[in-house]
Amino acid sequence: QQENANNNHYKLENEELKKQLEEMKELLKINNTLSDYVQLSAVVINRDLGYWYDTITINKGEHDGVIVGMPAVIGDGLIGKVISTTTLNSTIRLITATDVVEKISVKIQTDDDYVYGILSSYDNETKTHIIEGISQTDKIENGSIVTTTGMGDIFPSGVMIGKITGVRTDTFDLSNVLEMKSEVNFDNINYVTLLKRNT
Repeated sequence: QQENANNNHYKLENEELKKQLEEMKELLKINNTLSDYVQLSAVVINRDLGYWYDTITINKGEHDGVIVGMPAVIGDGLIGKVISTTTLNSTIRLITATDVVEKISVKIQTDDDYVYGILSSYDNETKTHIIEGISQTDKIENGSIVTTTGMGDIFPSGVMIGKITGVRTDTFDLSNVLEMKSEVNFDNINYVTLLKRNT
């Protein structure tokens, strides 16, 4: 019976290591695409469970060169940015926070061009982001890829944010409002890559 318990323990440990290896492989994908930025990998050590705040704490801080404002990504896309640091740790505000202070400039890929908009809010119940500022004349299909624009000098250009899942008109019937879902599982983030502009 003890032998079975040991086997189960090793099996679970093996599964966890496989999962961690896959996550690290995903992070390495990022390192090949954002050449203007230095990447700094970190481990998540705490998660604020209050959905209002939606923050995570990582094991890298000022001592490692982390500064406020650095974007945070994983293999599946953008997750947020650093909002505070101490000597050894940093706090990242996730893009799923319901108290979004600043809006993110995004571009949506169409057949032969990009349409630009603003990632303005997040619906915690439907796990959907809202993108505004889209003209009704812009034809955008479900499944269109949404990335950062690089405008505003906060996030680099071309970082994946999610895919369009719905298009509707705003309250005044003047412009389109897009619904977007991220590919990130925000409930299970263990490793993070911070992006620091290579100056």
